[in-house]
Order: sequence, then structure tokens, then C-alpha cells
Amino acid sequence: MGLVGPGIGQLLIAAPQPNRALVSFIEDAEMVVAAYRRVWPGPIQIVRRDCTLRYLYAVREGHAMQFLWERRLHQTENALSALRRPVLGGGLRLVMPPRPNVPDDAAVEVKIESFLPDSRQLFLETQFVWESLAPPGAEPDPRPLIEAVDAFNDGPLTEFVAGDGS
Repeated sequence: MGLVGPGIGQLLIAAPQPNRALVSFIEDAEMVVAAYRRVWPGPIQIVRRDCTLRYLYAVREGHAMQFLWERRLHQTENALSALRRPVLGGGLRLVMPPRPNVPDDAAVEVKIESFLPDSRQLFLETQFVWESLAPPGAEPDPRPLIEAVDAFNDGPLTEFVAGDGS
């Protein structure tokens, strides 16, 4: 918790051991929020919420950039020769605004890229940001935020990365 100004604060919860079940992190985050509310029990106004999940996936192609470039983007290896330099890795960044017809919708940013320390791994980062004010009296609740990002990862993002429907 860091105070930004008079009466303004930020609560950041990060996983110290990210290689565990997501439900375990959700339970820990709920305990952190409960402790936060015991320390700061008064009325609060939630002005912004965000949640980021990161995953590593092994690819069959041997190199994550090759998977992205050739299999997912349907490009040839020769197309990269126009850069006149070897390419160590790369990826995609997709930014999606909140949908105006969906109440309390989040902006979404996705990064899909080769993991430079181990090129056989595909790194996925998904961030949801809810900029709308929470209703007065709403309490911080990490579970629906984490579950929304996880559902997007397991559904539309997995389908996109795998090329299903393309």
C-alpha cells in the first residue's frame, strides 16, 4: 500500500511464487484485501482497478518467434531478411478499448512474444484495466478481476494464439 496523496492510496498485490495454482493466489489476494480493510476500515472510493496475468507456454516449433511469425501470422522466414539483421525474438501487442455497450467493461492489453531467456517459450501477458469508478461503498474484491482475465486467457486469447477460426 502506498499513499499517493491525502486520502489517496494504492493497493498492489503480486505473486511471489507465480508457478502455483491461480486459486491459491486468489485466496492470498483476498486475505491481503481483508488485512488492508482492517487497517483502513473507513469508507473508500475505488477509482481504478487492474489485473495482469502472465504465462509461459512451450511451443512445438522449437522457437516461439518462428511459431508466431510463420504459423500464426503466416509469414515466411525470408520476409524478415528485409531488416538485414538477425531477429532474436519478437511478438505482438494488442490494445482493445472498453466496449461502450458493456457496463463496467475493461480496456485490455495483450502481449504475445517470444521469451528471450528461453526461445522455446511463448510469453503471454494480459492486462485488464477498469477505469470506471466503482459504486460508492463497493469493497475491493480481487476474485472477479482475476477470474475475468483468466477467462479471457482461457477462451478468446487461447483461440487467437492457436489460430482457431482464422
